Amino acid sequence: QNVLDARVKLPNGKIAMANIEIRIIDKDSGLNVEEFNKIFDPLENYLVAGGHPSKARNFDNPKVLVLEEFNTVGLTGEVDNSRRHGEEERWTNFWFSEGNPSKSGNSLGRKGEGKITYHIISGARSVIAVTRREREDKDFLFGKCILMEKFEYKGEYYMNHGYWPLIRDNQPVPEEDPAKIKKIKDIFGLKRTTESGTSWIIPYLPQNYSEDILIREFVKDFFYSVLSENIKGTICGQRIDSS
Repeated sequence: QNVLDARVKLPNGKIAMANIEIRIIDKDSGLNVEEFNKIFDPLENYLVAGGHPSKARNFDNPKVLVLEEFNTVGLTGEVDNSRRHGEEERWTNFWFSEGNPSKSGNSLGRKGEGKITYHIISGARSVIAVTRREREDKDFLFGKCILMEKFEYKGEYYMNHGYWPLIRDNQPVPEEDPAKIKKIKDIFGLKRTTESGTSWIIPYLPQNYSEDILIREFVKDFFYSVLSENIKGTICGQRIDSS
């Protein structure tokens, strides 16, 4: 739904083809597990304290779901103001507005609830994204964790939302350093380079989550509803083209 709504408008007034690639990676397919663990190890004690036991995470060979949109408009809007509103404020609408409707008219996914599924499928309840907005020449890196409940850890009380990697004046903000963003791209084998769009990284998939299941569910729950739309992409090496 979000991919379709974020398609680029061409100068002739038409809507550009949406192109997406979805794949599962682990150490056998090139995931750098050592660097992966450096990112998520600091989160572990908080996950356990928040009701998410370690058995939900395979530390030796984690599975990661990677979804990349090519030539969509990216997460538009202000990146340093979580109070922004409006359909074009895609950054705020995704990261800070679960459960709050932010779309109207013919836009898809208007209840603002679908984004929580990204976190639910993650054994670390986390999502990382690298986005480049239309007509911009820089990337933004950001991440979020949503636990089931508020919790206590070492005598301190925490809300169930956490943000990564930076906080400035109590405002979560993205990483903009190209070298640090490139490292994330290399760790997770992101293929999108200078194209506008968003690359989503969902860590610690359930171990029984396979490519066959991914293709089946994508077709069953999504593709049937958009056969009339102009969309194509790759799911685990299988070409999908609605035209």
